[in-house]
Amino acid sequence: MIDLLSVLLPLSCERDRPALLLRDGPRSRSWFQKAALSLAAELARCGTRRCLLALSDEARMAVAFAAAARAGCEILLPASLASAHLKALAATADMVFSDQADLAGRDPLSPGADAEALPPAVLDGDRVFVTFHTSGSTNGPVPVTRPLIRLATEVATLEATFIRDAADPALVAGSVPCHHIYGFLFRLVWPLAAGRTIVTGLLLHPHELCQALERDGGTVFVSSPTFLKRAQPALDLAALGSGLAAAFSSGGPLDPAVAAAWNNQTRASLFEVFGSTETGGIAYRRVSDPSRPSRWTPFSGVHVRRDGETGQLRLNSPHQACAGEMVCADVIDGPAADGSFSLLGRADRIVKIDEVRVSLNEVEQALSVMAGVQGVRVFPLSRSRRTALAAVVVPSSDGWTDLCERGRRTIIAAMAKDLREVLPRSAVPRYWRFVRTLPENSQGKITTEQLEALFQPACGHGTRPETLSVSRGEDSIAARLRVPPSLCYFDGHFDGTPILPGVAQLGWAVAMAMADGGKGGAVLRVEALKFFRVVRPAAELDLVLSFKPDSDKVQFDISSPSGRHASGRLLFGGEGGGEA
Repeated sequence: MIDLLSVLLPLSCERDRPALLLRDGPRSRSWFQKAALSLAAELARCGTRRCLLALSDEARMAVAFAAAARAGCEILLPASLASAHLKALAATADMVFSDQADLAGRDPLSPGADAEALPPAVLDGDRVFVTFHTSGSTNGPVPVTRPLIRLATEVATLEATFIRDAADPALVAGSVPCHHIYGFLFRLVWPLAAGRTIVTGLLLHPHELCQALERDGGTVFVSSPTFLKRAQPALDLAALGSGLAAAFSSGGPLDPAVAAAWNNQTRASLFEVFGSTETGGIAYRRVSDPSRPSRWTPFSGVHVRRDGETGQLRLNSPHQACAGEMVCADVIDGPAADGSFSLLGRADRIVKIDEVRVSLNEVEQALSVMAGVQGVRVFPLSRSRRTALAAVVVPSSDGWTDLCERGRRTIIAAMAKDLREVLPRSAVPRYWRFVRTLPENSQGKITTEQLEALFQPACGHGTRPETLSVSRGEDSIAARLRVPPSLCYFDGHFDGTPILPGVAQLGWAVAMAMADGGKGGAVLRVEALKFFRVVRPAAELDLVLSFKPDSDKVQFDISSPSGRHASGRLLFGGEGGGEA
């Protein structure tokens, strides 16, 4: 059993492992201890009481966290790295640690004033607090403060639940950042307390996971539903080998079919963890049969019951932010005699987009104060295996004039840019509609079904090809597609002689690169785009994607027995502004 409060500082773990593995080599536990205790001495000398950790680098994050905890400071972690949010938090902190170019903060690894390092000491878990920020039902991120003793209790629970001494992994890598509760616990605090090596740097692409698993000692992979879903078709899961010791997914729902594929095709177990910033870890499960997903098993010491009137989950846990029973927004069945339960949905307007909690009220508020906006409604919309936000906007009279003069794409890009100043990327709508009035039913209510109808393809026709087959090579994906005559693209293009527009072919290549090739972000540009032959209804096409290792470029080619139809290169990256 590990004990965070006594092991983190002075880090008296007997395992002879580095504390951190950076790109330029390992950093020993003595190096980490010296850096943390020296920085703690400076914080104590300055009388620092609140530290903001606005850091994307895990090594700096670990040193700053340990130093602040040793100095008895309150530790502030942001909801996102959006500049406006960080500046607002920085104004409340005595010390800001940041690697953001637009935030005046210091580097926790830079030399400070000469001061004798503080001695190692057992941390007082009841007097050290960590304040997270997470989206709530109001108009801004909500602070959630948890004493270190509750984080320590949760870390000990995780170790006892998931790790067997006979197969103790040496390294921890991940695809999730450390300023959210999930990444903070699983990628930072847990490995520090357990004496494992933190592999710094986010794994953003499937091939990076393969490279990480080549290291000796076994690796725990802390990931998200988004990464796992995109990586599954791009990887030969059976070939991951013994390098993968265990995998975790949290932050949002994981498709049972994806979870089962990882569990059935790899040697390691993929565990899903259910919880929140306020509650800590509540339960876990391992899915092996997608047709019968496993129920959730509460962690040891966690007591769950169902509210008889609302069906909401009622919780009493040693991990939660405050003592006493909590009422969660999640609706459950059961629990069964063994305590297990199933999730049936949420009762509030907080949704998960790419594992980030997004308040629909907060997004609507940010849009409603923009010039030219009279009304707005935002909701999650699922398209092509991806869920993103959709915005239905009612412009004012001036807004309509601006829309007509500047064009939809210019207006959408400007609104998305303003939103990114105050909200995380996942909270920026990807799909947009501008309407005269918001649709209402006979009771005067705006329903999700009516909003979704605004985003249906023209004339009820589809926009996607029929996929006949898909094959994957080491650096390529090939799909055989059929072009349905009923596609909306053929409406008016052209009467009597229907032809598939080139933009539709380009869109299919982009969609397959993102859904099957694991590419994220936006398409920054398209290079060497060429169209050779027209595509007729009912044609069968071969779409081939070629990937270059360590590159964000994807080559695509579309051909048929008639010859070559289109080709080009896609450059991925950045945040994107949204789709019309």
